[in-house]
Amino acid sequence: MCGLEEYTVKASVMSENGNDLIPAAADDILRIRIFGEPVLRRSTKSVDNLDQEIMDLISKMLQTMYQAPGVGLAAPQVGVSFKLCVLDVGEGSLTLINPEIVEFSDDTFVFEEGCLSFPEITAEVIRPATVRLKADTLLSNGKVHEDGPFEKDFDGLLARVIQHEIDHLNGKLFVDHLSPGLRLSLEGKLKKLKKQSKKLMKESKKTSR
Repeated sequence: MCGLEEYTVKASVMSENGNDLIPAAADDILRIRIFGEPVLRRSTKSVDNLDQEIMDLISKMLQTMYQAPGVGLAAPQVGVSFKLCVLDVGEGSLTLINPEIVEFSDDTFVFEEGCLSFPEITAEVIRPATVRLKADTLLSNGKVHEDGPFEKDFDGLLARVIQHEIDHLNGKLFVDHLSPGLRLSLEGKLKKLKKQSKKLMKESKKTSR
């Protein structure tokens, strides 16, 4: 998720061959997938082990997110179909392993959202104000904060970013929450992004040969 000016932290990108973690560039910044690339709509697999490969991926995702800049980044956005996302709304980084939302509040609020996979596109999205999160592991600033299945309540901006990133893990995008009229008003920009994504995928295939 992109950060609006008052919440901007920093941001990043990564790989595509299913779950194979492709070596990143020298600065460890991964390529962020944009709207139109199939990986953004794929279902994701659970992370079974928090091994070095996953820890390296987390590190690269955080660097990518901070450089972008954004306040959240999900594994599918860097081409990896794992249930994993990183975020930072200005209070330090959080990494969620195998997260799911088990309860939503009835109260909602509107907020203008962006997304690193939708450069230069923002729109007001209605989401629940509070959520109850269930996850296997929570890392705070790179260190294990919660280990083993746990549940925790979140509200405000953090709850919104968590919802946005978990949507990515389920193949859902923030534009899917928009009204038909608002979605239609963005159609020109979305078509342009799809065109751009095809070009990027072709270039990526050439590079990987």
